[in-house]
Amino acid sequence: MVFKKLMLGVIANLALFAALLGVQPASVGSFYQPEVPEELRR
Repeated sequence: MVFKKLMLGVIANLALFAALLGVQPASVGSFYQPEVPEELRR
């Protein structure tokens, strides 16, 4: 039972980490800010 809870915790943490990376994949570990296209500046 303890092993099952531990594995679920590890899976939940990995899923959370993957979700956080999915939000800003280009900004993790750097301060990269992409240029805004002209169409979106209006």
